[in-house]
Amino acid sequence: MDTSDTLENVRKVYVDAVRDLLRPDSREHAPPVVRFVWDEEVFTGVVEKLDVNYQLFQPDGVPLRAMLDLSLKEFRTAASQVAGTPRSSPTVEKSYVVRRGDTLSSISAALYRRPDAWRELARANGIGDPRDLRPGRVLTVPRLS
Repeated sequence: MDTSDTLENVRKVYVDAVRDLLRPDSREHAPPVVRFVWDEEVFTGVVEKLDVNYQLFQPDGVPLRAMLDLSLKEFRTAASQVAGTPRSSPTVEKSYVVRRGDTLSSISAALYRRPDAWRELARANGIGDPRDLRPGRVLTVPRLS
């Protein structure tokens, strides 16, 4: 995002609008669904994560350029989530690639809907220190009985 041609505050013009896509709708209690369109492809999802890195400023400190790192998660209706597929079931073994910021309890919450099941992940992957979880590591996600 860049406003160096107009010298406007890039945060006010662009960044805040994108950041608002992380805020849950008060009526739905969920973030807004967005459509990301490039060429002929359309991706429907929700903004999962936003990192902002300001790179250019006016002498008085007003930001003019920001690099945004945006993560989108595919949107699925509640009906399709309930129906599920065997791959999304906690009773089927699968794998998971660790991302920056992940913890065993957050992975467990996302995959099992039980943050307290993180010990199962640690045990299945021979993890002695749950704080030593590096991005890119492939975890075996055991099925829960």
